[in-house]
Amino acid sequence: MGRRKKQSKPARTSDRIDAKAPDRDAILALMVDRGHPMQHKEILQVLNVESDNSREILRRRLKAMVNDGQLVKNRRNAYGLAEKMDLVSGRISAHKDGFGFVIPDKGGDDLYLSPREMRGVMNGDLVLASVVGVDQRGRKEGKVREVLERANETVVGRYVEESGIALVIPDNTRINHDILIPMKDIGEARPGQ
Repeated sequence: MGRRKKQSKPARTSDRIDAKAPDRDAILALMVDRGHPMQHKEILQVLNVESDNSREILRRRLKAMVNDGQLVKNRRNAYGLAEKMDLVSGRISAHKDGFGFVIPDKGGDDLYLSPREMRGVMNGDLVLASVVGVDQRGRKEGKVREVLERANETVVGRYVEESGIALVIPDNTRINHDILIPMKDIGEARPGQ
């Protein structure tokens, strides 16, 4: 029997756009120059982006820069630099007692996160956080503003059913959350597994 040649997949033309748009460096330079958050329309106008294809590329680039933590999109849908908005990008380091820290990507002092603040994040998540005060021990206290990247897609633990509620209790002591499982999704799982 002869070997079959592996066929390469054709490029997805629906996702590719042949046009030019400002690169990340130009966008960051504009943000530094302006010194304040800018609306999408204002960015288009100042960078002289006119064609529909170039507008789409810029929209995607801004979204990618937000996902990477280079820019932040605020409640008014304006884009700004994370450092200018007093936001710190970093990884979560959880403690088994429920509290945790944001370890800044660029170095510097860690931000303390209270157990209440840790409810929405897990150990290793990449987040944007802001300094909201100082705790009783003199540490900078933070508040998570946005989760940029989840570190845990899989959690190993023990399956438990109590009072019609199914959950997984993680084996990793740094994960302080019990993972709720909808009863319709438990499959063949049995308590204690």
